[in-house]
Amino acid sequence: MRSQETMMQLIMQVAQADARVRAVYMNGSRANPNAKHDLFQDFDIVYVTTDITGMLADRTWYAAFGTPLLHQEPDALDTAVGQANDPQQNGYTIMSVFTDGNRIDLHLEPVAVCARTYGQDGQTVPLLDKDGILPALPPTSDRNHWVQKPTSALFYHHTNDFWWVLPYAAKGLWRGELLYANAMINDVLRPYLLDMCDWLVGSEHDWAISTGKEHKQLAQLLPDVQWQSLQQTYALGDTEAAWTALTTMADLFSAVAGEVAYRLGFEYAAVEEAGSRQYVTAIRTLAPDAQNLELN
Repeated sequence: MRSQETMMQLIMQVAQADARVRAVYMNGSRANPNAKHDLFQDFDIVYVTTDITGMLADRTWYAAFGTPLLHQEPDALDTAVGQANDPQQNGYTIMSVFTDGNRIDLHLEPVAVCARTYGQDGQTVPLLDKDGILPALPPTSDRNHWVQKPTSALFYHHTNDFWWVLPYAAKGLWRGELLYANAMINDVLRPYLLDMCDWLVGSEHDWAISTGKEHKQLAQLLPDVQWQSLQQTYALGDTEAAWTALTTMADLFSAVAGEVAYRLGFEYAAVEEAGSRQYVTAIRTLAPDAQNLELN
């Protein structure tokens, strides 16, 4: 596997040798001073070009990076399914994992687009500027990705809808509809739970922290007991496991949301929780052939 130093030298050499490339900068985790560094980090690189059409039409310059093992061009995929994309207005991305395991996500960006968008990502590191077109930027920061303090309305939205949808999953499990129940758990309930965990972490760090892409840093940021509970909500392979996960998810959401409400001075939806739990308990204890439901 080529080293980071070798890859960066190669990226710069290709840019230096091509007169169409007028500037280079880097985004992503390698530009984030707080990111955990490992061998799987991508090289998120932007080539600012005066001729994006020509660079896309003749890809011989790209061969210098090596032989791709995996390759994707998301803009081409979008165009193929009818989603319009104009490289002159939006740029164009070429992504490859090479045979040595290194990955480059290379974005070709017209000079005019660069002038419009450069620096919008707080994790931007300039690498080359042949014409002085890249303005000075403050030091890189993950500030753009910090957990945002919720409003009371957003907090209530999450709590109310969580307890409203919880019985959907329960009814799916009672009916033997494991895929439907899992969809309710993963697509509706889990995002609310993860946001709530983010807010708990954010409140502990004065809202100056990121939990990472797809909340991945919660493993290090949540208290151990809550992290263990969160892991247990992912065991959904059969009906009984899904029931256990659903119960754990409800307990964890209640504990975390209650703490967030206390810290932020919000009213917690205790009535909604009580009603939802009563309904779910009745569903879980209901016989498979039941024709009537009694809520005690």
